[in-house]
Amino acid sequence: KTLTKYLNKSFIRVSNLLASAFVFFVYKLKSKGLRTNIYINYRSLNRIIKKNRYLLFLIYKTL
Repeated sequence: KTLTKYLNKSFIRVSNLLASAFVFFVYKLKSKGLRTNIYINYRSLNRIIKKNRYLLFLIYKTL
């Protein structure tokens, strides 16, 4: 139900990537009622993404 709501609002979208990240929906009881929090674990994606390691003064020269 929550996933469909987030898809309809374009907060999240379907991906065709070969890599994935774990997504957890945690329900917390707040004073206003039950609230859904989304937690995303990007560790597996961070291992395969190429890091951009330019120094700040080099970025200025490349612009």
